[in-house]
Amino acid sequence: MKISLIVCTRNRAPQLSTTLKKLSELQTTDPWEIILVNNGSTDNSQKLLEDFCALDPEHRKVLLESKPGVSHAQNTGLTAATGAIIAFSDDDCYPEPDYLNTIRACFIESPIDFLGGRVLLFDPQNAAITIQTCPDRIDVPANSYIRSGMIHGCSIAFTREAIETIGGFDPEVGPGSPLNSGNDIIALIRCAAHGFRGAYDPRPVVYHHHGRSWGHDTDRILRRYDVSRGAAYYLGLYYKTTRKAYLWPTLKHLLAQVLKGRWRSLQNELLGAYLYSGVLRTRKRSGQ
Repeated sequence: MKISLIVCTRNRAPQLSTTLKKLSELQTTDPWEIILVNNGSTDNSQKLLEDFCALDPEHRKVLLESKPGVSHAQNTGLTAATGAIIAFSDDDCYPEPDYLNTIRACFIESPIDFLGGRVLLFDPQNAAITIQTCPDRIDVPANSYIRSGMIHGCSIAFTREAIETIGGFDPEVGPGSPLNSGNDIIALIRCAAHGFRGAYDPRPVVYHHHGRSWGHDTDRILRRYDVSRGAAYYLGLYYKTTRKAYLWPTLKHLLAQVLKGRWRSLQNELLGAYLYSGVLRTRKRSGQ
């Protein structure tokens, strides 16, 4: 079973060398490929990517997507991927050497269509955000509620059938988009709403080297997560197939936000729901 790993990057040349080194240490005897997508970088990222791919052109390729937004870049990588399993990671994440093997094992051992892996903090001096350290497997039945943050986009994989059925990643969400986050959870909800099932499994591991400390940068990231979480709740209620599963978690979350006085977070979530509802209304009017 061939696996394709897609990594998108934009203007992170200083850190990219470390990421590429970690990618070169991946070990697998089964068919595989790495697809690197340059999302319009203006630094020397393209040169680094080309030099890396030239060392093993059979298994590595570099693509250019000039339209800004990680969802655009991921979809460009998707069009070139040839694997039956298509995995995605980020340019600031370092996978364990057995990463491809553990992803493949998860898909072989149980009939799932999407998967999230464990995300650990690389630098203990960084803020403990954008990680997933749960040691236990969590199954996600079709048409079920998926909690935002349970599966992270820097360690996510799909069967080809699942990701192609939903049309890839939504370009209206994700870094570089109007909502600027949430491309992972939106894709997962769309998969579940289309009858696909998945899981979080702690065996595939990446280390996230985001370099942020608590303060302004993390506050900005958490605001983005609030917005994308609101969009996710809205989408779960929007689909008839997931509406029942999302109704009580949504009401419970709203009540908790009010009782705990998290007004700014709630405001951001409502903004995300409003913005994404506009996206869906526009698409419905245009027949998409």
